[in-house]
Amino acid sequence: MKARLIAVNFPTKNLDASCKLYEALTGLEAARALSDSVESYNFVAGNGVYVWLTKPFSEQDTDATAYFAVDDLDEAISVVTAAGGEKIWNEISVPISQTTKSAYAEALREMGVTESLTDQWGRVQLMKDPNGCAIALVEVQPHSQIFYGIGKYSDGRLTALLLRDHQVAVELGSALGS
Repeated sequence: MKARLIAVNFPTKNLDASCKLYEALTGLEAARALSDSVESYNFVAGNGVYVWLTKPFSEQDTDATAYFAVDDLDEAISVVTAAGGEKIWNEISVPISQTTKSAYAEALREMGVTESLTDQWGRVQLMKDPNGCAIALVEVQPHSQIFYGIGKYSDGRLTALLLRDHQVAVELGSALGS
């Protein structure tokens, strides 16, 4: 199994203040995640790697979490568990907002994505490593893999597409409100 870092999530009780800090740091406007189920913002940090900001899911949710893309979530869970990892919560699926789905599909087509759009961005299993650090294993849907330069989209076009798409994500995210 080979996994690739795609994001680091920072839980924050004050999304507005955190967004302002990362906007100043990166020079990018915060892009709202295209999900109705959780309010989250992201910034392109590098070649297929993002900084995510979310409200904590619980009082204990205070530490950063590293997200790793995997090809097969079930296999990755087995490998990580055998190496000393432990599941924290049950697996979750991350839905794409129905409010922005058609515009998202159009943006993907413009970027050359040919896979059919599903209702989900991916499947996630939150785990902790032997030291208690939170990690997440993510099986990203093929239509969303372009944002992380994984799968068939690891061909070098990524950086220019990400910067263009970031502005699209800002515009789509504004449809979800703040």
